Amino acid sequence: MPTRIGFAGVVVCVVALAGSAAAAQQGPDSLAGEIAGYQGAWSDVEVLLTAKGVLRVATPDSSGRFRFDGLAAGRYAVKVHAGGHRTTPARIVDVPQSGGPPEPFDLTPIPTDPFVFHWEEDQSTAGTEYAAAINRPHEIEFEGEPIRVVDNSSANVLAHDYNMLLVDSDEASWSQEHAWRLLTTMRTIPQKTRDPYGAQSLAASQWLLTPRYLEGDIQVRADGPSPAVLISEAAFVNANPRIATVDGKRGTWFSKRLHHALVRYVTDNGRDVDAYERIFEERFGVTTEIRDYDALTRWTTGEGAGRFQRFHPSEIVTLLNMLEEFPSGMHKTQGLTHLVRRLDGTPHPLDPLAAAIAWTQDGYIEFMDKAFLSSDLDHIHRLVIHEKAHFLWEHVFDQGTRDDWARVGGWYEDPAEPSGWSTTSTTEFVSAYAHAHNPNEDMAESISYFIIAPDKLRSRSVAKYEFVRDRIMQGNLYLSQIREDLTFQVYNLFPDYVFPGRVRRVDVAVTGGPRDDKEIRVEIELHALDRDLEGAAWAFTRVFSSVGTFFDFYLYPVDGNGRRIEQGTVLVGTEKLSRYSKAGYWRPGQLKIGDRVGNERSQRGDGFGWKLYVDNPLEDWVPPEYVAGTARFERGRERVVEGRVVQSIEATWEVSENNLMRESWPCHASINDEVPSTYALGEYGAFEPAGNLCRVNFPMPDYMPSSMYSLNYVSMVDRASNWGGARFTSEPEDQEPQRIRVRTANPDTEPPELDLNRMSIDAKPTNPEQPNGETIVRFTFRVRDNISGYMSGAIYLVDPQGISHYVPTRYADRHLVFPRGDPTKWEEHTVVHVLPPGSAPGTWGVSNMALDDRARNSVHHDFTEVIHFIVD
Repeated sequence: MPTRIGFAGVVVCVVALAGSAAAAQQGPDSLAGEIAGYQGAWSDVEVLLTAKGVLRVATPDSSGRFRFDGLAAGRYAVKVHAGGHRTTPARIVDVPQSGGPPEPFDLTPIPTDPFVFHWEEDQSTAGTEYAAAINRPHEIEFEGEPIRVVDNSSANVLAHDYNMLLVDSDEASWSQEHAWRLLTTMRTIPQKTRDPYGAQSLAASQWLLTPRYLEGDIQVRADGPSPAVLISEAAFVNANPRIATVDGKRGTWFSKRLHHALVRYVTDNGRDVDAYERIFEERFGVTTEIRDYDALTRWTTGEGAGRFQRFHPSEIVTLLNMLEEFPSGMHKTQGLTHLVRRLDGTPHPLDPLAAAIAWTQDGYIEFMDKAFLSSDLDHIHRLVIHEKAHFLWEHVFDQGTRDDWARVGGWYEDPAEPSGWSTTSTTEFVSAYAHAHNPNEDMAESISYFIIAPDKLRSRSVAKYEFVRDRIMQGNLYLSQIREDLTFQVYNLFPDYVFPGRVRRVDVAVTGGPRDDKEIRVEIELHALDRDLEGAAWAFTRVFSSVGTFFDFYLYPVDGNGRRIEQGTVLVGTEKLSRYSKAGYWRPGQLKIGDRVGNERSQRGDGFGWKLYVDNPLEDWVPPEYVAGTARFERGRERVVEGRVVQSIEATWEVSENNLMRESWPCHASINDEVPSTYALGEYGAFEPAGNLCRVNFPMPDYMPSSMYSLNYVSMVDRASNWGGARFTSEPEDQEPQRIRVRTANPDTEPPELDLNRMSIDAKPTNPEQPNGETIVRFTFRVRDNISGYMSGAIYLVDPQGISHYVPTRYADRHLVFPRGDPTKWEEHTVVHVLPPGSAPGTWGVSNMALDDRARNSVHHDFTEVIHFIVD
């Protein structure tokens, strides 16, 4: 019968398509067989086994017998290939096998004269082929060493069209199936190919398979005359479509993992402008090359080229691969023609908090640096998909679709809200952002989760999940598949799937005289029949004045005596407000309420009562201003730190402020170097009242990049939380940026390295007899860095509900400016994290991980494969 695999509530039924092997001593989870008629060395024979999620190769022993172990029950396809021999097409076999031993696979020698070649379709993806032995493998000199190039039809096409030479290594050999999948995927990527009427003009590259995990599944060594490419076998497993059924629906199952790896190769990891622009234009109908920024932004922000820059190479790879995850019919989207990148370290002039903005009437998406700086790689991926989804809403969906979606989300037009919309729902959203705005943002967020984290959308709203599946994706599905050895089980007889209760009571108190600073205390109580199930671990809201100044307000649960507890129905928060803050009424934005296992409720201000009045006759609503022409960017004082001399550079500027600046770190500056892979450096600094001067110091240890540094943006905030800022670019309305050259002895521009093949995770319930979800998780990994040393990072666990859980990886020596010991040596780290009671039972996993070094280089590692399922 078909194999059934559980994906967080999705039943996947794999239909007969990939193989095991048969044999002499066959167990219930193995398949063995034998080969007859072969004349030659058995090491030249390959036995290929394929299925959904399975691609394995075996070599017969000296008696012609082969065996595959560790197979799940189901149907497989087995195929034998040997140069110079004819074989039968792929054979469908069952595990466990019933009846007697299977028939041998017969190989028949092919005459060498005349030359013959045969290919026919079979149950495998690549089909069956054989060729006469006269086609001897080519002997090619590569970097001074002779290599033996794989000889099958797909390998020959790769060599002819792309000058890609497939070479067997000590670790792994190229099968016909691997070569076929590589060829078919390369054909989907627009790129230079050989002129069929001319001689080979493309540079040769040597391609080797490895069973090891690699960063991005591919590694290119370009230190010789031609590149040597190492590619992971894991990238091939789901590369070509397989027949499967999901929830009773038959369709094809595949991923773009191999495609994503090959995009890295074709674009030189996002550095080859001509290569990536060709893919953007031909496959997605967009470009990152902006000929006239003034014309493009004429009706939006009205800015010139000085306010923008090229995308970083890693960002190019992210954009290409996330656009590829859309269904093929959505690759090119009406109305979207340009992707724009704002200058590092500078906020958007209209929405300083925005990470990206889709200008759907003007044809472009604008990204700020913060769009790519999240430690959560899934968040970055969803953001790219979210912004493109706005163009679907504006240019593709008809009004009936938009109206139906609004009804599903409980949306109704509300002129009293800034967005013009309100919703009756408080829990059926994948994020608080989706709830805070309008149906358009709700749809964009839902599509992004449907593709990247579908279980979250399913657990939050089945109706929305089915709407996106059936109305937007034409019944097609996505599933997230985490690397198996990074998953673990959580057991719970009493899971908490209940959202925190609604607010039933609000008490607000403001203490302090008219000319005094104020203390604000807010207490809320939730509707709840059960404190553990419907209680909350935290609540948050941003509180705004009438002029848009704000403060962030957190509330935490307390018991009847006012003592802090882990979860409860009464939450209290306090905040100090300056006597100079805006007088009058302050209103809350969205109130977010969450419990300890990740269940969240969002409520708008109209969902509960609130009145907060501040009597401040000394109010100040005028932001501090940069005094034109006063910015200086110079060499700072040297200091001795941990026994070493550390140089610094310093930004200063004068400020015009009608009152007092904020007491702690009121000044901030952002500077940029000229290294393509690095981001802006930002530091806070102090204010000197005597000279009305902001001073921000940037320490420059000897591992910081040697480069020309530019001061591009400064900001300052006063005691009343009014923010001011100034930009320094080549634009006429801005001041020219101040610059200084910094030379360091040992610059580090490479991120820490994670040993992807030495990672482990295990989990143990704290109460095995009556498990309640509380689980001790231990994650062990190895890291090294080339110069400055690993400092910190983040791990993201995903539970069966699709909820992401942040786990910090704080290195014990992170407070040191210089690493202790040799940072280039592998060092093992173990992170221990305790999941709270109520945690969802089932399979959890590490979805992604970020690492940072002291030089502020960072790297993301993705352990999740996005599976596409296209319904027949």
